[in-house]
Amino acid sequence: MSFFNTTPVGQILQRVDLDQATVDNRLSDTINQYLKVLINVIVVGITLLLPTIWMAVVLIISAILFYLVQTVSIPALREVTRIFMLAAAPVNSLVTEVLDGMQTIRAFGKGGQFLDKADSLRDTHARAFYSFVSTSRATMVMTLLISALITSAVPLVGVLVPAINPSLIGVAMINAGELSHFLSSLIRVYGFMETSMISLERIAAYSKLEEEAASDTDYPLEKSWPKNGSIQLENYSTTYAKDLDPVIKNLSVNIKGGEKVGIVGRTGIDDLY
Repeated sequence: MSFFNTTPVGQILQRVDLDQATVDNRLSDTINQYLKVLINVIVVGITLLLPTIWMAVVLIISAILFYLVQTVSIPALREVTRIFMLAAAPVNSLVTEVLDGMQTIRAFGKGGQFLDKADSLRDTHARAFYSFVSTSRATMVMTLLISALITSAVPLVGVLVPAINPSLIGVAMINAGELSHFLSSLIRVYGFMETSMISLERIAAYSKLEEEAASDTDYPLEKSWPKNGSIQLENYSTTYAKDLDPVIKNLSVNIKGGEKVGIVGRTGIDDLY
């Protein structure tokens, strides 16, 4: 009960819908794609070494540059994605609240208030999405610049080492273009895999929640219980959560079977039969 009172509906819907779909579909495909791209990088890198061993200098420098880009961009992309996903939950919650309380909102003339709140939440979500897209594009620009440097370095090695066969230099330039493409794809796919892991992390957090009370109690009950619909409470107190004040304090009541009792609360009424 405390979980549903303290957890927004939009957050729950996002876990069971978007996050679960990401883990079931996108994550496995992304891991497979990452392994394929990694194998292509290794094969093309070995092929690039065929003309001369000096091509290893180009490979080492490119690997260092791409590693630096990865260490800077991937953590930023991961955190921006987490903010983007958190910003989407309030929007889903507001939609659910408006649909459930449409009649009440219209009765009290609060439509404008909810529209202003919706605009504010959409602006926050749009800013998070813009940050996510900007981070992705910045990573792409950096990888393209490094790819251009790799492609330019291969003919430079051919000029500095004249003993290399010109035809092999042509093959190396083609492989350099392929290597640049695969390295860029490797960072991009690795970024997708990292952001997809956020959904797995969010779902795993729900598996560590405190469980509800067990259906079995320490009090022995007869198999024929309950014999009638009587309810007896003595000094009963209850709270919505352990860290909140009691909403019912020291309530004592005896309701006999067959009696009809109306309960009037601050936000509504209910009937007991």
